[in-house]
Amino acid sequence: MFLEKCGKFFFLYMHPRFFFLLLLLPLLGASLFLFSARTKWQDLQSRFESALRKEKLALDRKAAKEAFLARYSHADPYFLYREIESFALLEREKQQLQTLQCNPAYPQSPKILERLKYIQENRLVFSEEKNSNEPHMKETEERQRFAVEMDEYDLKQLLSIIEDIDPDPMEKRPQILVKECKLNKTNTSLEKEVFTVKMDLLKREFNQ
Repeated sequence: MFLEKCGKFFFLYMHPRFFFLLLLLPLLGASLFLFSARTKWQDLQSRFESALRKEKLALDRKAAKEAFLARYSHADPYFLYREIESFALLEREKQQLQTLQCNPAYPQSPKILERLKYIQENRLVFSEEKNSNEPHMKETEERQRFAVEMDEYDLKQLLSIIEDIDPDPMEKRPQILVKECKLNKTNTSLEKEVFTVKMDLLKREFNQ
């Protein structure tokens, strides 16, 4: 009864604008409540998605670390000698010169003989400079003792071995990083373009 009288009073004596505004208050309150609830839900969802991303990132890092250790653990201590120092350089030029030797127009050319002798001695040789041992890693600085000559093919092949991007991955290899590299383009005594290369490497052997 009281509420009915209040309703009649507001309807008869209040300005219509204020009356309709009063009617809109519950709707406005409900809208604010729904907006607040939606904002909280979006915030919660955002935090949940962020947690999922962090978890996925942590799992990806863990998997990458495990794959890395599996790749470079228990490396062959003679890998550098077996795969890099024994890498034959300038083989294409050597074959061309040997073919020229068989040509009657170049009978025992001193320049060809001298160049073939150089190619035979043109080999990568590294010496260990510094060692550092940590609980799960041994790091060795390998310094190239003298500059060598390479053609473009040699350079690409050698870098693919060092950087481990060979299509057929080598087993029991350490991680090898190029610490410093000096590279110059030059011409041989027979006017063939080659590169003189001298580099220092970091060799890392891991134990899980």
